[in-house]
Amino acid sequence: MQYQIFTNNLPQWVTDSWKVTALFAVMLIFSAITIFIAPEILAFLFATFVLWGGIMLLAFALRMRKLQKEMQNGKAHVVWF
Repeated sequence: MQYQIFTNNLPQWVTDSWKVTALFAVMLIFSAITIFIAPEILAFLFATFVLWGGIMLLAFALRMRKLQKEMQNGKAHVVWF
């Protein structure tokens, strides 16, 4: 039997993800500077962010579908704390 534990351990999450947050901050700053220099690139940047968001949302939905099937078959249990 597989158990997946979800906790609200925000301080640990914050300390583990500061590099990702910094990367996104640098990307946003670079995007803003690029838009100031060449405003026509804004459409491509917006399309890229929308496409990336759609891909991530689809991946999340497929993972939730897999987890739902595992729970229905009794292979996984989700424990909330």
